[in-house]
Amino acid sequence: MADYCLQNVDEAEFNQLMLDTGLCVEVTEGEDTTIVPASYEVLIDRIGPITMNDVTYPEYYTNLRLLFEPTEDQATALAPFIIDPSSPHYRVWA
Repeated sequence: MADYCLQNVDEAEFNQLMLDTGLCVEVTEGEDTTIVPASYEVLIDRIGPITMNDVTYPEYYTNLRLLFEPTEDQATALAPFIIDPSSPHYRVWA
């Protein structure tokens, strides 16, 4: 199992990262396309931008839990987006 706190520029960048790593897939229903985990072993907590008191962190924050060890390619792709969960995160996996 692996837990990651990620910071991306925006939701689109996060979605593309998940698609590029094979951790998510696109599901189209009618005219709507949604990015969803590729399996039940990929858990995503989408936080988005964070506002605490009068400070706003406009980046797109997520918590990612993999119930398996990621491949080397997946770990390499995720690495540039991993941040310390204590700043500015206030929500982590329990």
